[in-house]
Amino acid sequence: MVIGVGVDVFFAVVNFYPVAPHPNPGPRRYVVMQLDEIQGAWFQANILDVFNKETSSNLELLRVPEEEQLQAITRDAAQSGKDVVLTALPETQLAHAIDTKLVRPFSSVTSSDRIATDFEEVGAAVLAPAKAKGTQYFLPRMSVVDVAAYRVSKVRDAISHWSALRPQINAAIAKVNGKGLPAGYELGLTPAKWTSYDLFVMAYYWSHRSYGGEPARARVAHRTGDEIDGQRDIVSALYRQGATDATATKPNTQAAVDLFQWEALYRDEGAYVPEMFEADPFDDEAVLAGLESGDLYFAPIDTMEAFNIHGGSHAAAVAAVADPSDLEFTSMPRGASLALDAKGHPQRQRPSFSFLEDWVWALPAAANDAKVGYQLVRFLWRPDIHARECEALGMLPLHPRIVTERVSRFRLDWMSHVFEAGLEQARYGEATPPLLVEKGIGSIYAQLWSRIVAGGVPVIPEQGITAMLEAPPAPKPLAVRAKSDADPPQPKKVEAPPLKEDEDWESDVVLERVGSKP
Repeated sequence: MVIGVGVDVFFAVVNFYPVAPHPNPGPRRYVVMQLDEIQGAWFQANILDVFNKETSSNLELLRVPEEEQLQAITRDAAQSGKDVVLTALPETQLAHAIDTKLVRPFSSVTSSDRIATDFEEVGAAVLAPAKAKGTQYFLPRMSVVDVAAYRVSKVRDAISHWSALRPQINAAIAKVNGKGLPAGYELGLTPAKWTSYDLFVMAYYWSHRSYGGEPARARVAHRTGDEIDGQRDIVSALYRQGATDATATKPNTQAAVDLFQWEALYRDEGAYVPEMFEADPFDDEAVLAGLESGDLYFAPIDTMEAFNIHGGSHAAAVAAVADPSDLEFTSMPRGASLALDAKGHPQRQRPSFSFLEDWVWALPAAANDAKVGYQLVRFLWRPDIHARECEALGMLPLHPRIVTERVSRFRLDWMSHVFEAGLEQARYGEATPPLLVEKGIGSIYAQLWSRIVAGGVPVIPEQGITAMLEAPPAPKPLAVRAKSDADPPQPKKVEAPPLKEDEDWESDVVLERVGSKP
């Protein structure tokens, strides 16, 4: 009986005693990022909600679809009473964000020594792009690098059958260098070792090849126009021909001549998609639409775009192409001049190259609780969280531990191939130089592309191109196109069935416009 009374008393006390209060997460605060709807939902559920639970915080994603909206949304949110504690910004926007006092340094939250200690494992190389004004003004978010996306079946087809057009390809190149293809040339079987010649050979072949009964047409493109997309592609190609930060400021260089000779040759032979020469810039959206529809067989995209097209690793990430297994990724081709030496080899050869676009975490000047923003950045750079983001969003692995462990952490073949292409490309690249935007160098080369390539300047004699390079246009302010919701959607093209492994050359491969101008 005594035991029974004791039990009753115990439960009476338990039932009477008030329930322990839940931790108060405090007022809602916001993180501004450019993500699409699916990416945004994943980031909220798998990153912010996990952080909120661990730290009793109340962070919510404020998603914007276009990077040009990031600063305006950050400013408007603060004016409407929303406490934005972090904004992810690309490097091209940092100077403006500082000048307009939209952001303040993280050193206003904690000391430089504390930042160095907290991010010691991340390493100085990762922290460096986020420095400004001699301090750790920002904190690192990610690095974006372009790789080459290509159709496996179409590359196999080109490797098997391009030699049927060897006389025509030789003749096209000989118009410029007087000799044709390099001595002993064969189309490279290893994509990572492709050169300027390999890409042109494939582009020429594809532009004459009929697939699925459709008319032959160009299948290669890069971004154009006097916007950041086109500027970065054109200047990256210039660096692959040998330009440097020191020489890029002077357009009348051999590297520029080499670049525009190749570009004009593509134009003359109908090897670039015609949309590249229209007044509207051929931008990221145009490239992705071409790859998604199956209309492009080779184009540059960044690793996050590669994940979006392929489908990503989480349930909500649906492939944007009908046959993702036919997509592969590699570093951009190595540069080679059209001019050949006495032995028939390119006079100038350069490694692959692609600019790294660094993104940072910026601390809004109006943030009321800056410490929670700093705490979130520390959370995001935990190895397990960084790996989670890389796997889901296609962010290039940067944390040294994750880079070392990438083979065991990212086991899907296609995902591993994207990351290997990105990391290899990053070895042959550099951060986007300030001169590209701040000095307007990107604008100059984008305008030169329009005048020389779209403008129809003959590839020969060389003096036509050099005359344009000796009188370059003045740079224009970085243009940002407002994309209207009313813009009509672009129709999707239906991809032709993939090539069969046993396709017979004589009966199935149909070439068009051979021996005539496109």
